[in-house]
Amino acid sequence: MSEEILRLENIKANYGDFPAVDDVSICIGEGDIVSVLGTNGSGKTTLMNCAAGLIRPSGGRIFLRGEDITEMPPELRVNAGLALVPQGGRCFARMSVEDNLLTGSYSRRARKQSRDSLEKVYSLFPVLKEKRKQQAGTLSGGERQMTAIGRAMMSRPSVMLFDELSLGLAPVVVKEIYARLTELNGSERMTIVLIEQDTRRAMRMSSYTYIMLKGRIVLEGRSDALKDEDVKTAYFGI
Repeated sequence: MSEEILRLENIKANYGDFPAVDDVSICIGEGDIVSVLGTNGSGKTTLMNCAAGLIRPSGGRIFLRGEDITEMPPELRVNAGLALVPQGGRCFARMSVEDNLLTGSYSRRARKQSRDSLEKVYSLFPVLKEKRKQQAGTLSGGERQMTAIGRAMMSRPSVMLFDELSLGLAPVVVKEIYARLTELNGSERMTIVLIEQDTRRAMRMSSYTYIMLKGRIVLEGRSDALKDEDVKTAYFGI
């Protein structure tokens, strides 16, 4: 693994009395692509929301480049280089594609480079440039997901967290988006964390995989070294 950029250490998080995440630790290397896999209710989304600052963990610590950011509010985590792309391609439906993208560059640091960032987004997703004046609510599901990714890129992050990237999208669209993320990782050395249910695709793309079940890590290792039978057993708990 490359030099550590993000570490979640002994994270616990509850929904009421229910332990959604129970003593989970993961380590992400700079420039790596890492998968966090599991079925619905396994705790993977809650874990990433803790990393992004949307949920305050009841236990454990979070470190970005060695700095403890456990108490840091979400907007400052974005400024520090951590961006979350939530599931569902969420956009401001009545705003244009370009205005949606520009909302991602609200920090002073990102705002100074917003035009350069915009061109990078358009280079990665040419269809967004074609439809930059169109209301985001009229886009296809794949185009909305691209817009959400582009908006996160506008903050000029070092680490991007993707929650259920392929959810509800046609396979051909998912393939295209994954190809663009591979390109982004290669050209920008962007650190990428994939929270997915599509195990095969995510593991093919990532160098390291964590599998969660009932709020815990039940299997981890290099993606190309994990055996199919072990992955199946860990994923379904059978």
